[in-house]
Amino acid sequence: MFLAIKAVAALGLDYGRIPFEPFAHYSAAITLGATLFLAATLLLLALRRMFYQGKPIGHGGTWGCGFTQPTARMQYTGSSYAASILAFFRPAAPLEEIHPPVAGLFPRETHYHSHVHDIVERHLNCLVVVPIVRLFDRLRWIQHGDIHLYIGYILLAIVVLLFFV
Repeated sequence: MFLAIKAVAALGLDYGRIPFEPFAHYSAAITLGATLFLAATLLLLALRRMFYQGKPIGHGGTWGCGFTQPTARMQYTGSSYAASILAFFRPAAPLEEIHPPVAGLFPRETHYHSHVHDIVERHLNCLVVVPIVRLFDRLRWIQHGDIHLYIGYILLAIVVLLFFV
């Protein structure tokens, strides 16, 4: 089981201050665990194949809550899956819901619309993106479209950086 320790000891390798032996014990335990896991997986696959051999496998649609022909209107949306996460992050990402109230015995067709207002998108745009765009608009005079001038800019940047290094 600990052939690695014997092999390394036979080579006479010196690993400095780090002892090799404890790590070999850990790696032997990990190897044993991986071997047992692989053996159990192969055993389960063999049992499955043995029990299901010769039996027909049927294919059918998933259960549709009693609806045999579900439409796109009956499907869950991404909003329904994200509702619990949105409830948790409501202070940082407020949710705006637009839906008229349902009233009367026979209500008319209605609609529902929701939109998450991302606080980062709202405020970071004003505080960071707009000033950077304005700065780059002021620096647009540097860009002439002449490749020789751009190479000159690169050489100038290299010379300036060499003074600081």
